[in-house]
Amino acid sequence: MLILQPRCKILSPIGRKMVRFLSRVVLLPFLGLFSFSSLAIPRRGRAEYYLERNLNFFFVFFIALIFIFIYTSMLRPGTALAADGQASDAASPTMPASPVGSAGAMPTNAKTARAVLSKETTIVRGGLLGCVKQRIFTDMLDSVPGGYNILICDNKGAEILSICVRMHDLMDHGVTLVEDLGLPRQPVLSSAAIYLIEPTEESVRRVMQDWSLKSTYREAHVFFTSPAPDNLLQLMASESRLVEALKTCKDMLLDFAVPETLLFSFGMQGDIQKLFPPDVALAGGRENILGQTARRLVSVFFTIGAGVPTVRYQGTSRLAQQVARLFAEQVNAAARGNPSAFRLSSANGGGAAQPEEPPLLILVDRSFDAVEPLLHERTYQCLLNDLMPLENGIYRQTFEGRGGQEGTRSCPIDEQDPYWCQYRHRFFTACLEDFPRKLQELIDANPALAKGMSGNIAAGGNKLADVGSAIRALPEFQERQAKLSVHIDMCTKMMELYKQQKLAEVCEVEQDMATGRHSFKEVYDSVHRLAADVSLPLPVRARLLLLLCAATNTREFTEAKKLMLLQETALTSEADRCNSLNMFISRMGQLPQEKAEGGGGSDKASSPNNRGNTLGVLMRRSLRTNRTTRHETNPSRSGSPTSSGGNSSAADTFHNQAYLILNAAVHNTLSPADFPFFTGVSGAGLASVANAGRGTAAAGAVQRRRTLRSGVYGNDAANHTGAMGGPDGETNVTLDLGHEGQYALKSRQRVVLFVLGGATFGEARAGYEISLLTRTETMVGGTSLLTPAVFLSALTSLR
Repeated sequence: MLILQPRCKILSPIGRKMVRFLSRVVLLPFLGLFSFSSLAIPRRGRAEYYLERNLNFFFVFFIALIFIFIYTSMLRPGTALAADGQASDAASPTMPASPVGSAGAMPTNAKTARAVLSKETTIVRGGLLGCVKQRIFTDMLDSVPGGYNILICDNKGAEILSICVRMHDLMDHGVTLVEDLGLPRQPVLSSAAIYLIEPTEESVRRVMQDWSLKSTYREAHVFFTSPAPDNLLQLMASESRLVEALKTCKDMLLDFAVPETLLFSFGMQGDIQKLFPPDVALAGGRENILGQTARRLVSVFFTIGAGVPTVRYQGTSRLAQQVARLFAEQVNAAARGNPSAFRLSSANGGGAAQPEEPPLLILVDRSFDAVEPLLHERTYQCLLNDLMPLENGIYRQTFEGRGGQEGTRSCPIDEQDPYWCQYRHRFFTACLEDFPRKLQELIDANPALAKGMSGNIAAGGNKLADVGSAIRALPEFQERQAKLSVHIDMCTKMMELYKQQKLAEVCEVEQDMATGRHSFKEVYDSVHRLAADVSLPLPVRARLLLLLCAATNTREFTEAKKLMLLQETALTSEADRCNSLNMFISRMGQLPQEKAEGGGGSDKASSPNNRGNTLGVLMRRSLRTNRTTRHETNPSRSGSPTSSGGNSSAADTFHNQAYLILNAAVHNTLSPADFPFFTGVSGAGLASVANAGRGTAAAGAVQRRRTLRSGVYGNDAANHTGAMGGPDGETNVTLDLGHEGQYALKSRQRVVLFVLGGATFGEARAGYEISLLTRTETMVGGTSLLTPAVFLSALTSLR
């Protein structure tokens, strides 16, 4: 209950407390006593009775007015107190509120004042997921007046909301009810209806049905997830009652999926078949997929809200160049039609002391890295989507009920799961060790909840206070226990599939091919031996063969050797897939793995101590731990569990091209020869606007003509001055990764790598790794999310 603060010190603090006490404790019984006495008067003459009752009433009313006058004379309107009665200076006109500490005088120390000011202007970014969430709140929910609004969604709208927000977030922004557009609903004439729908004829007609016979809600606000065509707007205009009630009709430009904080996709099914071979896509055929991609990229950067991006593209890709041109044209058209479309302030925070630096967009197609989608990566998320892919992020867990019957429950694996967020990029061995240990620690910390409160209560071993605290802690305990049991169940099934497919040795040979750490003869012999083993599943043998084609220099692996290997391993049926894979093999402009290792010592000279790894069955021999040592700033993301003794478990050493390109882009060492800037639009369009923030760095790069092989990691100070926020590389921007923690950024720029043909989960992991390694927000997106099974199927259909 909010009470008010005295306006002036008419009375002493004791006097004010006494007045409050009398007004609350004495006045109410006084009123009740006189009311009761008026009813208990014995019946005498009618005139005397009514006269005495009226006198009692006026007397009570007069006393109440006196107390109200005394109490309100001490009040200052608009000033609130906390629940404990302590005054808050939030509404004081003479003293601004302090964001830290208790209310009161402003800090007098200059250093403290600067710290408070810095804290006030700190911007917290939530990645692209945070941008989408903020846009839903600011541009949709908060724009509708009223506090009891109803949100109505179709399937697409519900999918967007379920990823970004929860019900308590909607209630904070005036939404009290969320309903399905496809189900019958009761009319609520006192509330406004907020429609979040996909611009399809079916959804529009369902909205029209709500207003066809009578008004169902007070008013209507329609928000489309993507730009609505004119014919649908004309269809809506044909319903007169809807037109009268329609207050808002807006395109939200949210026609992309954001399954993770730093990952997005367009969900284009069959995108590889539509993009390759490139000649058909460049001609505008197959549903004009390049135009759709460019339009959705405009929606992505509109949602980010950090200005017009600088565009670079893969120099050997005609698809990437065409998308860059279409994207530039659509950005220029949007900027001319709506100058505020690409606002230069971040969507995640206002009041920034420094202007936002335009983001950098790097466009590539799937040919930039044909090794990544064929490799068995042994991080938790990659291996899960390789061995048993999840459908819409849902894991079906089987369990045995109380009656012995077997049941199935759906378990979402998403950003709301803390264990998933913390372990999805960890090496699989760490998950196998840590999940059972965490479950045991949870049980040991809550023995009463683990055994069940009913048995303890019956034994008389618990006091009533203990029972109450245990009951309050029970939901959290059950939730954590359930999530850990789900991850243990998934890891158990994955380990069984891992052993059945004999991936321990296969993964080692794949790492040899991908990193080039062994000679071609050794690798060829290993592939020949494993591919001829009929006990291995056919997809595993086929992936070994295709990976050899993608990772080996054609001068060493000639067509004659390829045909001989196909015949000797009885894999002649894979010849068509090998031919299709040639469209995705592009070795020009690729960063070599040797540069990714930092140029330090030799791999043969260094070997990690794996005695601490109790699950060494996953690997045939010890692996290099380059990735583990690279993440000393955040050990929880490395492949090793932070166990005592300092021993680190092995991690795969292959760095995909996404990792290398993002790292080079952050350090301004990305070759303009291999990844040129797009400057093909005439006039004051994309080139002049986008390159304003990075013109110096781009010009310097063009003069040096540095290639990817001549300098992958530029550590000189000149390369960092264009990207870092200040002389010490400090900014007031923080990246919030949810359950993974918050990290102070050194650069205000965002770097976005977009893959035509689909991005893999390994490339998504590269975005997180580079973000934490360089403290620069880097995102990865694609026309779809690509798994090895989908890539193999696409190769088959491209025959």
